[in-house]
Amino acid sequence: MLGLDAIPAQWVDRVLNCRPKAGHPGVNRLRPECFWPVDALELAAQLISTETK
Repeated sequence: MLGLDAIPAQWVDRVLNCRPKAGHPGVNRLRPECFWPVDALELAAQLISTETK
């Protein structure tokens, strides 16, 4: 596995700064803020560090 370094920086930037706002072009069905990808790296770190029972 290559990790985060294998993903182009501009892709990472777009995902981590994605905040779809009502009324903006291309926002057809606004998802609740809890489903925005802005905290994707934090979520991934938590999933990796979670111990299995």
